[in-house]
Formats: sequence, structure tokens, C-alpha cells
Amino acid sequence: MNKKIKILSTDNKTIESLQFPNYEVELLAVETGLEGLLTTDADVLIIDESNPFSLSTVDISKIIRTKNSDVVIIALAESDLSTTKITNLEAGADDYQVKPVEPRAIQARLGAIFRRLPSEEQEVATGSDYQFNDLQLDTTRRMCFVRNQEVILTQNEFATLLRLVQNKGKVVTREFLLKDIWERDFDGGSRPIDGVIRRLRKKLSDQQSETEISVLWGHGYRVEAQ
Repeated sequence: MNKKIKILSTDNKTIESLQFPNYEVELLAVETGLEGLLTTDADVLIIDESNPFSLSTVDISKIIRTKNSDVVIIALAESDLSTTKITNLEAGADDYQVKPVEPRAIQARLGAIFRRLPSEEQEVATGSDYQFNDLQLDTTRRMCFVRNQEVILTQNEFATLLRLVQNKGKVVTREFLLKDIWERDFDGGSRPIDGVIRRLRKKLSDQQSETEISVLWGHGYRVEAQ
């Protein structure tokens, strides 16, 4: 079954350019409320800074992430400033594209994201768990548990925590995580990764997990084996 892409935009030129073979594409109606975004069944949300809510892509991403960690968010904006990219990624967007958009670039990015996720056939498989301290990571369902209590993580947060657990006791560099998760070099430095780590540490702390992520300034991050 083709994955669903839903587009939130009032920019007709952008809307007309967003054509994706092998995806079901739907333009969200102007009347779509924020509640509709929170409960969407889309696999991907493309949110334009030109939108009916007159909200920034950063604010919309933050709102969506309060209820929905699974949907892939692609933010579209006019600015090519690295600080704007970083702010969007830290807010929960999976990618940031500068307008005018190139659909092939977005499709390539989606391909990279979905390669990290299980297929429908893989989701029925078992034996894909990583157990570490009080932490359990289920890679087929992309779920995280602390003492059997689910911790809701975004795609990037789960991928980051998984890489740290897979390399437990070893230092994992910011550069490795950045290239591994976003599959590209980033001209805005390591702040997107720092934001993901900060959120992960808070979520684990909120669950009083015994698993801690150590920050080794100038080097990277590490989870300690116990």
C-alpha cells in the first residue's frame, strides 16, 4: 500500500510542484483544524510556512509532536539560514526544505527516512528487541519502554537512542549521528543532534530511568553499560 502524504499550504505554486510518484498525495483543506493534524492518518505531513493557521512551521511542528510522534514532518520555508533549519529540526521536523521546493529532493529524503523504519511485513516479526538497563527498544514497532512503560519518541529520537544503545559504553560522535540520522552533512553544526539528545535525556529522566546519556563535550555521547 502506498504511503500517504498530506500537504498543508496556501501557496498554489508550491502545491502544484509537489507531485510524488508512488505516494498518495492529498491537499489538506483550508478548513482543516489543528485537531485534524494531531489525529491525521498520514505517513508524511508537508507543512508550509504559508498555511491557513498563519503559524510558523516551528510552532506547528511543536503542536503536532505533543500528540503524534510517528508522522514524518517536512517543513517548507523561504529562509536558507542555518539557524532556521536548526530551529525547525529541534522543534520536531524530520527535514527542512527551502522554497521553491524540488520534489525529487523531498522524495529522496523520505526514502532515507523510511529505510530506517520497518516494512509492514517486518512489523509482524519478533525478536528485534534491544534490552539495556531498564530500557527496551522494539525496532519492528519503533517503540521504547522503560520498565514496560512506553516512552513516546519521534523518528529521530528513536534512531538516535537506538544507535547509542547499539554502541553502549562507546562514544558516539555528533558527526556520526548527524550523518546516520539525516544521511547528510549539515552546515549548521551539531545543534540538531544536541536538541534530540536534550529531549531524550528529559524523557528518560521523566520516567526515572536508570539509563543516562552522558555528554562528552567536544566528542559526542555515550550510554554506560551496567
